[in-house]
Amino acid sequence: MGSVDTAVDLANPVINAPYDPPAQHFELAPNDTPTGTLLPGRRASESFIPVPVSRKAKKPQQALTFEDTGERREVNTLVNDIRQVVELWRIRGYPDASPISRKLMQHWADPTRENRVLFCVYRGLPEHGGLEVGLRLDRRVRHHRPR
Repeated sequence: MGSVDTAVDLANPVINAPYDPPAQHFELAPNDTPTGTLLPGRRASESFIPVPVSRKAKKPQQALTFEDTGERREVNTLVNDIRQVVELWRIRGYPDASPISRKLMQHWADPTRENRVLFCVYRGLPEHGGLEVGLRLDRRVRHHRPR
């Protein structure tokens, strides 16, 4: 992935419009902190999983830093697969949705609407309604096994 802009001020972390899909995201350094470099597209869904620290070694307590928390990053493959399936379902015009559901989703997505729906709301609602359809369309999601 290439860099979009390398001189971004992290004091204002809002880099995307609230009504549109994320067009860019901050790159994360190996220590999981934003670098200030913008990368194109939506960030893949990931979780920060705490890793228990061994209690056998008795060491004096030190200052806690983000690097010392013992967290590891884990990609949420199911979430990322669902995002892809639902986006493809939208692009195809919501096949297998009821006529009323299709009309509502097209209405919510209309960029010319006077009172536009926030991206997070608009994308969340069809994903709930479209999930059943998406599950029928895509084996990656239907037969997902946590890794």
